[in-house]
Amino acid sequence: MRSAVRGAASARHGGTFALRVGGADARNDTGSAPSVQPSSPWDLAIRDQDAVKLAQLASRAPERASPSQVRDAMRILVRTAGRLARTDSGRGARIAQAAQQLRSAHYGAHTDPELVSLGVGAAAYSGSAQAMWDAWETAAASGITPNLFATNAVLSMLAAQGDMAGLRRVVHTQVEVLDAVGLSIVTHAFTKGYMRGAAEVPPAADVHDVAKRLRDALENASPGDAIGWHALLTYEGVMHGAEPMLQLAEAALARNAFTADAYTLSTLLLAYLHTETCSTSDEAVLLLSRLEHITHVHPGRYAVAILLRSLLVAPQRDAPARPDENQVAGTDPGRTYEAQLLYSEARRVYGIRPDSALVQPLVEAHCGAFPPALDAALALLAHVEEPTRPARAPFSLLSRWAQGRRTPGRAADAGVYHALLSACVRLHDVETARQLLERMAGRRVALEPNTATTLAMQLMRVCATFAEALGVYERVQALRVLDADAYARLLAAFCALRVVDERGAVPPDYPLQVLGDMRQAGFHPSSRTYTVLLDFYAKSDQGTSAGVRATHELIKRDVQLEPDLILINALMNAYNHVGEPAHVLGIWDTLVVLCANAGALRYVDDVSLTIVCDTCGRAQMLPAMRAVMQSARRLDKQFAPGRLITKNVLDAWVECLARCGLWHEACGVVFGEMCASASTRPDAKTVQTLLKFALNESPDTARETRARIARELPDLLSCVSDIGA
Repeated sequence: MRSAVRGAASARHGGTFALRVGGADARNDTGSAPSVQPSSPWDLAIRDQDAVKLAQLASRAPERASPSQVRDAMRILVRTAGRLARTDSGRGARIAQAAQQLRSAHYGAHTDPELVSLGVGAAAYSGSAQAMWDAWETAAASGITPNLFATNAVLSMLAAQGDMAGLRRVVHTQVEVLDAVGLSIVTHAFTKGYMRGAAEVPPAADVHDVAKRLRDALENASPGDAIGWHALLTYEGVMHGAEPMLQLAEAALARNAFTADAYTLSTLLLAYLHTETCSTSDEAVLLLSRLEHITHVHPGRYAVAILLRSLLVAPQRDAPARPDENQVAGTDPGRTYEAQLLYSEARRVYGIRPDSALVQPLVEAHCGAFPPALDAALALLAHVEEPTRPARAPFSLLSRWAQGRRTPGRAADAGVYHALLSACVRLHDVETARQLLERMAGRRVALEPNTATTLAMQLMRVCATFAEALGVYERVQALRVLDADAYARLLAAFCALRVVDERGAVPPDYPLQVLGDMRQAGFHPSSRTYTVLLDFYAKSDQGTSAGVRATHELIKRDVQLEPDLILINALMNAYNHVGEPAHVLGIWDTLVVLCANAGALRYVDDVSLTIVCDTCGRAQMLPAMRAVMQSARRLDKQFAPGRLITKNVLDAWVECLARCGLWHEACGVVFGEMCASASTRPDAKTVQTLLKFALNESPDTARETRARIARELPDLLSCVSDIGA
């Protein structure tokens, strides 16, 4: 085949509790390993607390470890897996799986309580719910209750997965022995379930019972368990209301039960807004002031961002019952105005320096309005991207290197730019969009490939000229975020692009530029990609021989491409359209040789032969077509009778003969060969083609043809009653 073509936020909340898996006796389970005399790789790894090395040993030769080494290694592996759950869950899971493998190799049916508990903890950290439940049930079958360390690991895993039924199952058997850590995990998970409206949330009575146990544990524990208090406060706000929650927080902080921080303020704010609303900027400022008074924590960007989003979705007291029909869904001028006031007040009163997370809700509101308030949104972008260093820095190699590596911490991210670019699309403001794309490239703001592609296509469609559309593409391409699929989609978009202010189709060299950029970026076009480009040349009024030849050359040089029949047929059709019959015949001859060598009809089909018929008919190359038909009939008879010489091929052969002036021979094919077989019998298309060419011959020929159709194909006469009548 190749030779033929060669020839041709809430996440932060939830994550905190997912990592709390310690317990009162966790110290005993994960304490430092005993001192050993290094005498083996196992001893050396245990001495160095090297979990990675132990994991390797457990996977390669677990049976070489002694029982005491297994016990010590298990402690290190499980402890490390739990710690990695905070930062690298993938590595943590691999180390936990190694611990499971090590234990099963030596203690598959062991009943030692400590080892069983370590096995349960390892199974929980492995990330496999099935493995965790298997370990849990194995422990129960042995009459062993996993210790607090293992239990909290299981609870943490279930909470992270949102498995309410699993949490209830564990709590049902372990609630009496849970410590503050386990109770905080369960309380937080159940409360979040209520906030999300989860289907498997336990009865309120069970939730209240767990929360009461947590409160008792915190009241009787030494001060400092902020995470436990955050869980309890969230529960209080969601289940009992904002005021009881604030009173509880104030009382706990007054007696130094824990130390408040920015996370405390955010916790109170989110729980408050679950049951209460802030409709105006004044209400929002008063709420922030009250929370600051209770916690003694200065409100930061995160808290203000929470309130901004709340204001943008809060119902306005004086809003009309029915929104304006022209208003974009999700935007309201009154809400946007109040949010803008809060933003300005937060900057003035609290001295907050805006970042992307803070301004994005407002930018989206301005850009989503009707019409988009693009100027206001761009002003917010300017606040985020205010210079953080002098414009004229001293020149030195060191300073230039440092500036090149420095990344502004407050720079706008992809979400802000996406909203702005979407507004540009709605306003048909291509120039502003181009400037934004240039800023993104300069600041190395990365969009997802699919997002970048969609925006580019939308902007291209509103461009006034093809050159302007190419400029948009070049600026998106400069972001260096496009993948193979993105390039393929953009090439297809260029091939289908139509511009209202310009006549004709896209210049033929534009799609070639996209294909060249794709290859230069290290992506290999697929057969489908090349086919799209060739179809463009075949169908475009501006299709040129140079464009088809350039595409063919790229195909020949693409060593990773294995062309399929669809691509080969597209190549032949493109050469046919631009008036290069010699190339079409050359590819056909090569395909025939390949089929003969392969002993199968593998490299051509009836579509290929139809294209050759059309090519020779248009070029008046009847002798060449006779030779093609001869070779095709030979292949059809030898390898696949009826698969190559089909009805469509004979239709094309009839048209070729008619174009070349051999009218009587064309009639002979229709009323002879085609009528002789049910699979090739003429239909409406056949007789319509025949009669149209008969009219080109002469009126007498048309009358003769119509009479013959009436005699031999009377059921098709009605199909040509309006042709030459």
